[in-house]
Amino acid sequence: MPSSQSRRARRRHARTEGSGQLPSTAYDYSGLPNRTSIRVLELLPSPEGEIECTLDVVDLNDNPTFDALSYSWANPITIREDPVPPGEEGSETTQSILSLHNFPTASCANVMNVDPGALAFFSVHKALPYLDRDHGGDRCRSITCDGKVLKITETLFSALLQLHWIILSKKEAEEQGKTYVETLPSPRSRRIWIDQICINQENVDERSAQVPLMNKIFASAQYVFAWIGNLDSLGIAGLNTALARAHNPTRGDMPEPGDLTYESIGNMRRDLYALTALLSRQWFRRAWVCLVAIEVQL
Repeated sequence: MPSSQSRRARRRHARTEGSGQLPSTAYDYSGLPNRTSIRVLELLPSPEGEIECTLDVVDLNDNPTFDALSYSWANPITIREDPVPPGEEGSETTQSILSLHNFPTASCANVMNVDPGALAFFSVHKALPYLDRDHGGDRCRSITCDGKVLKITETLFSALLQLHWIILSKKEAEEQGKTYVETLPSPRSRRIWIDQICINQENVDERSAQVPLMNKIFASAQYVFAWIGNLDSLGIAGLNTALARAHNPTRGDMPEPGDLTYESIGNMRRDLYALTALLSRQWFRRAWVCLVAIEVQL
């Protein structure tokens, strides 16, 4: 296991290499010492829009402190938005979508269906939905790991940019003129377990040995971050709807017939439209997420 001095040297080297352009040497994984060993990533101060990190080896039996990231490798957002075109084209496009009679779904091959009640949503959010299953699915981005270049997916790169902001210490945030707000009961760790980086994906034997450890890894993590993708107006509206229903469980109940109004029906459809679009994101469709949701309901 690397000494603290060697780790500090690697971090200094990573900072030097990352300031300006990415290094040309590809990162080379070393082997893990035993079956309970894992790698954890530590995010380092990085230039804007770049990610610099280091990888350290720890043993799960030593109860190390780290967080974990849960995310979808593929494009996280299945339903995206386009601005409504101006003028007559926008009116025709909106009407053609509103003429369909289904709630939004990510199951169709190339069409985005919207309930007529989405008119209430369009009155607030000027955006047209469309399916985008494959956007960025084959894109790669480069990060600096221990002074060398490491290729990761576009999705993970976006998640790391957000995590970098979240994990910045108060001192570092103040030095950059940013506001730091800590809302968790105990400080976040700078060390994160992320399968795509912490497991050598080119080593089949290592992957086979690490996958059975994933339950213990997530159970041992101090916090687990879920990355569902960047929020657009649909995502924000869906998240607000979910939070509102969590605080007021009866909000989603159907009103009594005598209390039904055009406005209340429109509001219900608008909320359901946004919530369905949010829950169609890939993270909510992952097998283990669905299993956990079923267990919670039971």
